[in-house]
Amino acid sequence: MKEILERYSCRAYTGDALKENEIKAIADAALASPSGLNRQPWHIIIVTNKKLLDEMCAEGMQILKDKPDQTAYNRLMERGGTMFYNAPAMFLVATNVANMYNLSGVLHDNISMEAVDLGIVCQNIALAAQHLELGNVICAMAGITINGPNKDKWYAKLNIPQGFEFGMAVLVGKAKTTKPPHELDHSKISFV
Repeated sequence: MKEILERYSCRAYTGDALKENEIKAIADAALASPSGLNRQPWHIIIVTNKKLLDEMCAEGMQILKDKPDQTAYNRLMERGGTMFYNAPAMFLVATNVANMYNLSGVLHDNISMEAVDLGIVCQNIALAAQHLELGNVICAMAGITINGPNKDKWYAKLNIPQGFEFGMAVLVGKAKTTKPPHELDHSKISFV
């Protein structure tokens, strides 16, 4: 409960590299995630190459800058001008495209089990990082670069396996700042 209640979305990191045992612990927590029918429809790519993270960030920021709607770009500029907030590690979770179909081969009508499984993996990564007293934020913005105009280049550079697609990323590192978690809104709960 401590990790759940104290966790916040960290958007400022010192840039200090993670220790090998921290990376392994977080990776093991990700692999321990439950999944529908135990299909484990994911592949986790741990990116710690600072040059590569900076290159991804620069391309993503340019993509956002070139959009007619500048809302996301302006918000990131207010937060330091970076998509990845100087995090030294990205836990990229790719999902298995073949598993986006149900057992009869039909695309899931509602939310897919894979989307739920993806959320569970990301939450395990975030809570493991929090337990290790590391800042973290679940980051869909990595997809702006990875699935952007140079998608083939990024899939190759990141070694995303054939048949997998970018699902989500979690940035992890030593927090540069602290922030209280959001307040609990008990009006969001009903009892039947």
